[in-house]
Amino acid sequence: MNPIPNASSSSFEEKWEILKPTIEHLYLDERKKVADIARIMKENYGFDAVVHQYKHRFKKWQWKKNIPKSKMAEMTNQLESRAMAGKSGTVINYQGRQVGPQKMRRFMKERKRETEQQMTFNEKTTNEGVGIGPVLPFANSVGISVATPSAATPHNAPSPTTVALQRKTATERAHLFVQGQHEKLLISMNSEERRLMSEWLYQYWFFCFKTAKHWGKGPYNWTGELLNFPRLQSGSLYSLPGTPQDPVSQSEDHANEELTPTDLCRWFIHVIDMEYERIREYQFMENGREQDPNDESTWLPWPEHRNDPPLATRFRDALEHNDFSSIPSGELPVAISQIAKAAQRSPDELLLETLGFSIMSRNKDQVIRTMLELNSKDVDFTPLFPLHIATSYLDGHKSCCEIFSEVVKRWYNVDAQGIYVNDLGHTVLDNLMISILKSHSSATPAVLDSAWKDNLRFIGEEVDICGRWDADSPCLRQLLAKGNPSVPFSWKHKFCHTSAQTICHCIMLMEYYLPRRILLGTASGLFMRHCFHCGTKLQLQPLHTLLMTSYHLLINGCPDEDLFGMLACLLCFLSAGIDPRSTADISLSALTQTNDMEVMCDHERLTPGELAIKISKLPVVESWSGKGKIGWAVLCGVLNRCEDTLDRPMSEDEDEDEDEDEQEYWDRIRPHHMVEPEHLNDDLYDVHLEAHSVQCIFKAHRDLATLWASVQAELLTYRRLDHNMSWVSQYFSMEDLHSQLERCEPISTKYGKPGLLQTHCICGKFVSSTIPVLSEVTDPDIANLDIWERATYGVLYRDVQ
Repeated sequence: MNPIPNASSSSFEEKWEILKPTIEHLYLDERKKVADIARIMKENYGFDAVVHQYKHRFKKWQWKKNIPKSKMAEMTNQLESRAMAGKSGTVINYQGRQVGPQKMRRFMKERKRETEQQMTFNEKTTNEGVGIGPVLPFANSVGISVATPSAATPHNAPSPTTVALQRKTATERAHLFVQGQHEKLLISMNSEERRLMSEWLYQYWFFCFKTAKHWGKGPYNWTGELLNFPRLQSGSLYSLPGTPQDPVSQSEDHANEELTPTDLCRWFIHVIDMEYERIREYQFMENGREQDPNDESTWLPWPEHRNDPPLATRFRDALEHNDFSSIPSGELPVAISQIAKAAQRSPDELLLETLGFSIMSRNKDQVIRTMLELNSKDVDFTPLFPLHIATSYLDGHKSCCEIFSEVVKRWYNVDAQGIYVNDLGHTVLDNLMISILKSHSSATPAVLDSAWKDNLRFIGEEVDICGRWDADSPCLRQLLAKGNPSVPFSWKHKFCHTSAQTICHCIMLMEYYLPRRILLGTASGLFMRHCFHCGTKLQLQPLHTLLMTSYHLLINGCPDEDLFGMLACLLCFLSAGIDPRSTADISLSALTQTNDMEVMCDHERLTPGELAIKISKLPVVESWSGKGKIGWAVLCGVLNRCEDTLDRPMSEDEDEDEDEDEQEYWDRIRPHHMVEPEHLNDDLYDVHLEAHSVQCIFKAHRDLATLWASVQAELLTYRRLDHNMSWVSQYFSMEDLHSQLERCEPISTKYGKPGLLQTHCICGKFVSSTIPVLSEVTDPDIANLDIWERATYGVLYRDVQ
């Protein structure tokens, strides 16, 4: 027995302190049980204390054999920080003692297993835990260019603790990834890891886009080799919203060749089924010639008997096998295998992602199939904001408004407030205005919304509304491979007929399918400001936002911009019943950045017409082109004519004259085969009546109704076929409209000549349909659109003829 130092003169309490180092060694270092410690201390040191006295003393000394999980988590975070900083060593101390590496590895394995079991594709949530929508991690990832990090060699092979740490970190990052917390994910990585992850993100995004776009024809499986993914040699760092940036290096074929798209549009032609002799989309190849993955004209539709898995399953399998990528899974800083398992445990979320990619790639059949499946499973896809996705990826060549039409039908006669305004506060009409500036100007995202101040590009830039490039076009892939984060302004042209037709058709469809109170009564979320002095929220109404879009087209648009497309949008808004007298609190200086709002409070209530006049007086107008000034004057003239009429009270005599004039109007414009109201589609006729009941401005200005009909005829008949042609046909002149408005004369165009325009409603619509076709609007012989290599035809089926 070892005697206790100073035992003879020490009290029992003092003996505890004297023996504390010995007891501490037995308990914390040798990890002895308390009963064994009591026995050893009695036998070796003559210190007689019972078990519960030891436990009480340990609690007083705050000794814990088991390190709390929170402390273990902090220590593993320290190891991660050291590893990211390039520091060697895995020694961690806790309360003055080294924590054994085996204990650290055991903890990391336990946490990794827990994370894997809990990992599913969850909905995004706010700080308050409120769901704000489904997670589309692949479609909405941030893209960063990368260089491949070097692999470890046997001489610098990591320790077992480092390996365990890497596996744990990769699993936790996979958890962040499937939750859509991409910013947090990127912060957790060093620059090499971010660049490598970005390359893989783009490859998966591109694989999903390509697969969804061509699902049902061509190659069965888009592998990394077919997708032409060479390993990246170098790159620059770019943080991008929406679609991940393509970080691939230039191919040898185009290393020295600058690829640019044509400046000439393609277009979409709507036809009714009775007029259209279907053209075979696929020409079957002769002599058994194989399909060329790079030549879509050689692709065949998949055999009907082929039993392929659903598109969502293909997306999940691609994650599991990683056959689409040129990067081995083991090189990635994220546990891709765990992402695949999470996808398997989250079929509804993966199906929502499938819908998102189907909309972006404009695969109409796949959009319909996926929405039917979501409906059959009672999965709510409202938080996906599919109308905003559709309007971000508009394609006036291959689909026009067809994808938007299929999606918006889902909310016919349904309270669609949740689908109309997205989580940024942008309405679907706002998104159409964004599409205009994105496609036809050099305006940056921050111009439209200050929340986008750090965004270098708009979502959907990789799809041109005029059909001149797509996400898989060689020119765009080469552009992104060179590190350019956004489509250059040199690729863009004025707001053209193809684009204007697509935008207007979407507005017409919303008018028909969405509740009118939503379309007419929802304020805009763009160009929003706040007054620093009184705190007033300066929020625009739809027509004010249209004017600001027109303003930025003239400030940041193309040299040939004449605002014909914006006139078409304005008339479409008015035809839908949007009130030109609506007012908004507006600070012109804040909107045009001509003054500092922090030093003055200058906002006032303005109608769209009043805002247009105030902008006309700004010095910047002198820098506009002659065509731009005329176009702006036409917008001002139309708005002012509307306001003057609506503000003027009507006497009883004038009201009687109004009814007589209306009858004369219909007698004058109706053709010999007069279309009576009862011959209309019943639902469409109800829309006409409802439009008239909300003070349709065209009832007071029938020349504006005919102007809207003429604009539709122009969109359906004319395109600029070569660089020597004008942007607008001989039948329409913005200069003539300007002169007529200045002289307060009735507005007219050459489309008003006898025999050109078909019967149209008093609201400017052609009474046979929601979306008109050429034969229902004007003489088909005056059109120049029938060019097979530049036109796509789509059938509109009429419920009632």
